[in-house]
Amino acid sequence: MDARQILERMTALCSRSECCPGDVRAKIEKLASSCEEPVDVDGMMKTLQDEGYLNENRYSEAFACDKAYLDGWGPAKISFALRGKGVSSRAIDDALSQIDVEKAGERLKKLLEVKSRSLEGDSQKKLKLIKFALSRGYGYDQIKSLL
Repeated sequence: MDARQILERMTALCSRSECCPGDVRAKIEKLASSCEEPVDVDGMMKTLQDEGYLNENRYSEAFACDKAYLDGWGPAKISFALRGKGVSSRAIDDALSQIDVEKAGERLKKLLEVKSRSLEGDSQKKLKLIKFALSRGYGYDQIKSLL
């Protein structure tokens, strides 16, 4: 595989869905390690970004919205996951600001209702609900207002 083929493969990958720049860099480096000729990883990353295939802000917003609305994650857990992927603090803050606070609160309320039913009769129900919501990345103040 040569540099042109690697770029084509990464272009196709980034065309299908939003990709994390750190993940794309790792894939390019892995593919480049099996090439006989040297591959300009930074040049490929710049090309992907310049042509609009790769955008850290777009990726972080899509990730944050998916995790908040589909998986019920809170802002702390989303932020931690994005930091683990090497996303900049500015992009994380921008992504978290795109999340509708009311929708996220409703999602947390539904999660707590479902969890509450599974804990009926448990003497430590409230404590377990708080721990559950904290593990989902929500803040204590937000949790306390729903209990």
